[in-house]
Formats: sequence, C-alpha cells, structure tokens
Amino acid sequence: MNAKPKAGLTAWLVSLVVAAVVPLLLFAGATVFRISKDSQAARDRGQADTARALALAVDGEVRSWKAALTALAGSRTLRDGHLAKFYEEAQGVAAPHGGWVVLTVSSGQQLINTLRPYGSPLPKTSSPETIDAIFAHGKPLVSDVFYGKVAQGYLIALAVPVIREGKVVNCLTLNFYPQRLTQLLQSQQLPPSWIVGITDRQHHVVARSWDIEQRVGKPVAPWLATALAAADRGIVTGLLTDGRPGQIAFQRLQEVPWDVVLAVPVAELPSNRPLMLFILGGALVGAGAVGAALYIGRKITAPVARLAAASEQVLRGEAVDLGAPSTIQEVRELQEALGDASTAVQGYYQERERAAIAAETAKVATAAEQALRESEGRLRLFIENAPAAIAMFDREMRYLAVSHRWMSDYGLGDRDLVGQSHYAVFPDIPDAWKAVHQRGLAGEVVQSPEDRFGRMDGTVQWLRWEVRPWRADDGSVGGIILFTEDITERKRAEAAIQRLAAIVESSDDAIIGKDLTGTILSWNAGAERLYGYAAAEVLGRHISLLAPPDCQDEWLSLFERVLRGEGITHHETVRLRKLGARLHVSLSLSPIRDATGAIVGVSTIARDITDRKRAEAALQQAHTLLEQRVEERTAELSAANQALAHRSDQLRDLASELTLAEQRERRRLAALLHDEHQQLLVAARLRVNQLERAESPMLQGATREITAILTEAIEHARSLTRELSPPIRLTGGLGAAVDWLADWMEAKHHLKVEAQTDDTAIPATEELAVLLFQALRELLFNIVKHTTVQTAQVEIARSDGQLRLSVSDAGGGFNPAELRVEGGPGGGFGLFSIRQRLELFGGRLDIDSAYGQGSRFTLWAPARPDPAGRPATPSVPPRSVSAKNASSPAAGVPAPAKIRVLVVDDHAVVREALAGMLGQEPDIQIVGEAWDGKLAVELVRQLRPDVVTMDINMPVMDGVKATRAIRAEFPAVRVIGLSMFDEAGQARVMREAGAAEYLSKSGPSEALIAAIRACVTRK
Repeated sequence: MNAKPKAGLTAWLVSLVVAAVVPLLLFAGATVFRISKDSQAARDRGQADTARALALAVDGEVRSWKAALTALAGSRTLRDGHLAKFYEEAQGVAAPHGGWVVLTVSSGQQLINTLRPYGSPLPKTSSPETIDAIFAHGKPLVSDVFYGKVAQGYLIALAVPVIREGKVVNCLTLNFYPQRLTQLLQSQQLPPSWIVGITDRQHHVVARSWDIEQRVGKPVAPWLATALAAADRGIVTGLLTDGRPGQIAFQRLQEVPWDVVLAVPVAELPSNRPLMLFILGGALVGAGAVGAALYIGRKITAPVARLAAASEQVLRGEAVDLGAPSTIQEVRELQEALGDASTAVQGYYQERERAAIAAETAKVATAAEQALRESEGRLRLFIENAPAAIAMFDREMRYLAVSHRWMSDYGLGDRDLVGQSHYAVFPDIPDAWKAVHQRGLAGEVVQSPEDRFGRMDGTVQWLRWEVRPWRADDGSVGGIILFTEDITERKRAEAAIQRLAAIVESSDDAIIGKDLTGTILSWNAGAERLYGYAAAEVLGRHISLLAPPDCQDEWLSLFERVLRGEGITHHETVRLRKLGARLHVSLSLSPIRDATGAIVGVSTIARDITDRKRAEAALQQAHTLLEQRVEERTAELSAANQALAHRSDQLRDLASELTLAEQRERRRLAALLHDEHQQLLVAARLRVNQLERAESPMLQGATREITAILTEAIEHARSLTRELSPPIRLTGGLGAAVDWLADWMEAKHHLKVEAQTDDTAIPATEELAVLLFQALRELLFNIVKHTTVQTAQVEIARSDGQLRLSVSDAGGGFNPAELRVEGGPGGGFGLFSIRQRLELFGGRLDIDSAYGQGSRFTLWAPARPDPAGRPATPSVPPRSVSAKNASSPAAGVPAPAKIRVLVVDDHAVVREALAGMLGQEPDIQIVGEAWDGKLAVELVRQLRPDVVTMDINMPVMDGVKATRAIRAEFPAVRVIGLSMFDEAGQARVMREAGAAEYLSKSGPSEALIAAIRACVTRK
C-alpha cells in the first residue's frame, strides 16, 4: 500500500523542481532560438543584398549598351546611306564595350560587321530569331547566349531597331563575348570561393566569375532552373558544380529577363557552434540544479520513502518488511495498514501475473504482424521506383507491386494493376511461362532463355526474364517476384552484325581488317582464295606479308594516308601470293572509326584484276599494231592534208584574232576615255558650275570660260569614244546601234541611211553582233568612198532562223568577179575579210551587183531563237529625240519643301560632285549615295527617296537593270538616267526601263535640277 504515497511524493518533488527551473530553461531556450533565427536571417539578407547589388551593376551595364546603340541607330551617316563612314562610327561605339557592331536587313543578311573589314563578304546572322523580333515589334532586345558564325564563339547581342518614317528598316546589333560580363562580375571583389553567374531566359550560363570557358552556354542544374523559373528572387540550397553543398541567392534583372546567381559554399556560412556550446552549458547547469534539489528533498522525505518502498512491495505481492515502528502516529498507522493488505495483495498479484503473461503473448503477435506489413510496404515502394522492369505477385498471381519501368516496357500506360490477375492482364501468356511461374511458387529460382513477347500496343520485343520466390516470416513462399530485361535493341544489333559478317564472309573480294599498327585482325574466305593464306597463317601478323619487297614504301604511304582520314579507292597495285606468284589487284582502303569518330583501324577490299590486265595488254598491243599499219598507209595523205589545214587554220585564226584584238583595243580605249577622262571632265565642270553662283562678276566670267572649255573637251572625248566603240551597242542591241550609226554617217559623211529593223532579229552571240556592226560600218564607208550617192538602205530581218543584214545603194555598181579573192591581184580585201570572219561564225556574205545597177550586200548569220515565237515582221522604230534636243522641264514649277534624292554613279569624283551641286539647292536633300545598281536598289528599299539620279554604265548591275528593278518594286520613285552620251537609242532604252528623264552629264546643271523638281511635281 506504500507504492502510491512514494509515487506521489516523488512526483511532488519533481513538480517542485520543474516549477522552479523549467520556466527559466524555456525562457533561455526561446532566447537562444530567436538569436539563431535572427543570425540566419541576417546571413541570408546579406547574401540577397549582394545578389541585388550585382544585379544593379549588370543592369547599369545593359543600360549603357542600350544608350550607346540607340544613339548609333540615329546616326546621320546611316540615315544618309554613307555606310563607309557609319562603319567607322560603329567601330568607335563598339570599342569601349569590347564588342562589335552588326547592321542587318530583314532577311538576316549582314551589311556591316565591324569584326570584318568594310566591304568583306558577310554571311547571314547566327541569331535569326533576334532579327525577326526586332522587325516584328520594333523594340530593343537583348538576346540569349548563342554561337556566332563569324566570331566562332559564344556571343551576347543587344539589338535595336533603325526606324525611318515609323517603319523598321534595319536591325543594329552590338555583339560581344560573355567575358565582358565575366570581367564585371570578377571586379566585385567577392571571396574567391564564392561563385557569381548570370543565366539567360533559357537558364543557360551567360557569364561566370570562374570556369567560364567550360560553363558558358551550358544549362544550370535542373533544381536551380526550376527555382529561377518560379520566382524573381530568392534563396535555395543544393549541390554546386564541384559537388559541395551550397546556398544560392538569385535576383532577376530589370533591363533583361536574366538572373544573377550568387552561390556560397555551406561550409563558409556563419556557424551555430558557439550557440550550441552555450546551450549545452546551460543544460548542464540546469541538470546540476535539479540534482541538488532532489538530493535535499530525499533527505527530508526519507521516512516517507521507506513507506513508499513498502507499499510497492505490497503492490507486487511480496512480504512486507516495515522495520521498527515509527514514532510518528500517522506513519505507524500506515505500517499496520500495509501489513493487513499484504496478504490480500499477494493473491491479487498472482492472478494478475497470469493475465499479464497472456496479454504479452498477444502483444508480441500484433507487433510481428505490424513489422511484416511495414516490410512489405518498403518492398512495394522499392519495386515501384526501381529502374528495372519488376513485378511482385502473391500465390494467386495477383499484382502486389509493379515498377514504372514494367508499365512502360509492356505498354500498359497508367493502369492500376494492384489486385489484378497477371493472367487477366496478359491473357495470351503461353502455358510454358505459367509452368515457370508455378516452379517459382514452389520455391525455385528460374532464369528463362531469350524469347519474343507481344506488347499491348501490338509491337513485339525480345525479353530475358528471371523468377524468384519471396517468403513470409514463417518461411513459406508468399509469392514470386518477376524480373524482365528488354534486349530488343541488342538482338537487332546482333542480327545486323550477323548479316554484315555473312556479307563479308560470302564476298568474292578479299576483305581485310587491320589495326593502327598494320596488324591483320580479320580475314575472310575471299582473302584466302586471293592470297592463298589461311586465316590462322595471317591473323596477328603484319600486312607487309602481302606486299613484295619493292612495294613496301608504296604500301606504307597508302597506309599513312588512310590513317590521316583519306579514303583511297581503285588503287591498282601488285601483291604476292603465298607461293611467291605476283598478281594485279585493285585496292579500296578506308578508315575504321569508333562511335566517337576516332580512327581505330583500316579496312581493305582487294579484287584480283590479273586477267583483266592481261586482256588490256593484249588489246593494247593489237591496237598499237593496227595504228601503226594505218599510219603507214595514210602517212603521205595526212602530211599533205595537215599542211593545207595548217595554212587554212592560220588564216582563219589570224582573221579571228584580228577581229577580236581590234574590238578589245577599241573597248579598252573607249572605256578609258569614258570611265576616266570624261568622268573627270564632267566632275570638274560640275564643280565649276557651283562657282558660277558666286557674287563676284569676275569669278562668274572666268567660270563661264572654263565651263565652255570643259564642254568642248567633253564633246571631243565623246566623239572619239563613239568612233572607237559606240556605247549604244552595249545597252540597246544591234537595232539601236544601227540607228546610231545612221545618224552618225549622216552627220559625219552626209550619207542618209534609211534603216529598217526587226526586233526579233538578234545575233546569236555578242561577238557576232560586234562583227555585224563593224561589217555594216565598213560597207557604209565603201559607199561613201566608191560612190557619189547620198542615200543608202539598211535592212535587218529574220529569215528561216537566220539573221539577214542587207546594205544596198543605187550607185554605179561593179563586177563581183573582178574582186580579189584571197589575196589575188584585184581589189576588195575588206570584203574578203568580212566574208572570212563571217564564215568563222557560221555565216556567209552574198554580193549582188552589176555596172549601172547599183549594189546589194547581204550578210547571213546565226540568230538567237525567238522566245515568243513571233513572225519576223520588219518594222521601222520611231526615232527618239535625244536628251540634248528634248524640251527641259519648266523651272518655274513649284517643288516640294524637301525633295529626297539618291545619287547613283560608279565614279566617286562625279558622284561627290553631283551630291555637292544638288545639296546646295534649298529644296533638295541628298539622302544617300550608291556606286553600283545592286546597292542602289537596296538603298531605295531603306531610304525611300523621291528621285534617283541613275548612271547607265556601272559594275555588278547596270543602270538599265537597276531602273527596271526600282520601278517594279517602287512605282512612286522617279528615276532620271544620266550618261556621258546623249544618243536617242540610249534614251529609248532607259525610258523603256521606266526612267522619267534621260539627260547627258555634260548638259547644264540647271536642266538636271529642273528635271528633279518636275519629277516631284508630276507625282
């Protein structure tokens, strides 16, 4: 009966101590916990502030890029089309930022790249999505990290639009290497073990404080990418790239959707160890205080403790030893009561012990059942997440657990198989497999051979599987675990290897494999038949065994070339048989590469061509004998024919060379006069015209005299150029050249030429057109020299697919039989030359003349096929009025406030003189300059001028083609053709291409200014 008083007394003492000490310990623990939390929050806040400061620094750098590039996009030189000057400005802007500037059009074609010299060929951009976004939205954009074709490395690009009249016309890009941002991160003076990085929209590394060469462009860890995508800022923990645990703070940039990442190793973060020591010390002091309190309490309650011990004995049913009677009455009465209860309690405890034994037995059974369920749960969890195809079944072959790999390998999708019968899920399982399952349920481990299995989706796969029993705690078999492995790919590879091996082995050719040292590794039946060696005799030996001693160097050279990556096919050489006989073989050698592309050996395919060589030798011998006999029979005749043909060829070659040499020299001299001297004279006159506006009367008079002198010099140079090589022939075709020649003969020799031409009669080649033009001029000169007529008729027509050019006059005529033939005693060497040169081109010359009946010369030559299939109907083209005779536009017509003009001329001096002269007009603005037709078309697309002054003769694309392209795409743009010549044919060609006016460069500058104003007025 004293157990309860003892327990109550002890509880009372403990409660007294707890009431005194525990509040103090709780207060101390709360204080320590608060200090720990504040310390961790301060540490995280410091790391987040550092990341925010780094983000501000990067944002400032991006803003400086945008400001510089936006200012460059508004450059006047770019707006005016001076790309060379703009190239220099772009270099100056890119240099402080350590990058380079690229100017592109909407197609992605680069116009300028300061990484390459100006004018160098440039590829398309490596970041087309950036260009498309700029032209689509017209807003600045910072790209993600990408690989540049020109720079050959990872790049970052800031792109801004170049806007003209509210439309994006170009994309201007500032490119630089990620090292630029890496230097910015490294300059923040952070601890060397801290890692600072920048990631782009795709969470790829843009910059990093160290190890940038290996990490740039690579994705960050998946757990970090998930955190970056979920929030703009935050702190996460995880493994760093070197495997150490780290704490990572990240901050999203404001100027571009990138993230700045600051990683600090966990080992370098402030430790809580001093705080833990403090807590431990407080716990020890508290424990000492509690122990002292309990010791003093026991001294006070010792008598009561003895009674409590006695009560415990009573409760356990033991004999009670109360000791001597206590002097305290209450205690003595309690001793007596405990003695009375001892007997009754002993019987109670005996019954209680029997009941406890029964209860403990039930408890052990329940614990064992719970442990079994927990073990089965862990096994199911392992099976479900195993990387292999595993399924667990009970004795009725019902699913207990199944792995995700099992579901995917058998095409079961997301079905819930637990509780279902395996034979219901797969009703077509063979009886042989069911028998194996029964063997597993009987306690046997069974491994199956490789077998085919039909999946639920209809496909067939190869499997290798194993059945193992699992046992309950009592040792009985509770079911089976089925492991399967998909070996479909391996079986396909083995089948492919077997097919390849069968092909190699059955080939009639010798197929030999060697390693890098030349050691033979494989030898097929074809090699055994060809060389006479069995596989056992050559495997493991050097390939030089098969080469004669005098061919060793040749073999080594071939082997080294193949090891360098070359493939050598059909190389005919000599090899040895086993018995020493030589044979001719055709070799094909190629390198053998492993999965990484590295060369690991050499494959040789050899074919015996000895019989073919013998047949070729016999055939060559017979052929040589036949040729010798033919040569002997025809020697004399061949010699005579060769001498005659040689003389004829010499004459034809001489005539052809004379024609071509004459034409080349004429063109060279005419080009020199036109492209250099006349252009310089025109530029000088344009400059002088600007001086005529000076206020000094003396200066105005002097400039007029100089202008007159320059005009006369230009006219003399132009006249000489016409006589050497008429320019109209280069652009207007043969018909236009005939019209020009008619005007020229009338002006120079007073011979009126009545020309009748057919537009479909076009010479087959340009050389033939040159010859016909020269022949026509020669025939007209003959009329002037040998007759007194004032009129001649020229007709160009198409007849039976041939071009017919006839020249006739009503002069005194002559006898064609009296003409000198091939250098004979008579005259007419010019006609003989025309006939000979025409025959070289497949044509002929017919002469119809008689005394007193005039003359008619008809030249026949191949004509170009008529693509339209039109009949050859001769027509007389209308004579166009030349630019110098055409009426100039009225100067008094009011012009717009500013007329935007694009100047196009391949001669820099003339181009600058025109731009300077027109730029002085208050209502004219020069928006750009171009030096060839192709660039002119591109600048029209960008600048949209009102008027284009177009030179005709230019490289890359001439003025006629450029005018046609501009008018087709931009009908509102007016084109004024300019040339050193004022022929009507030139004017007609330009107007047919779409030009509004055609003027001579040597004409007055006022006519050009008035024409520009008139073009705008007529819109």
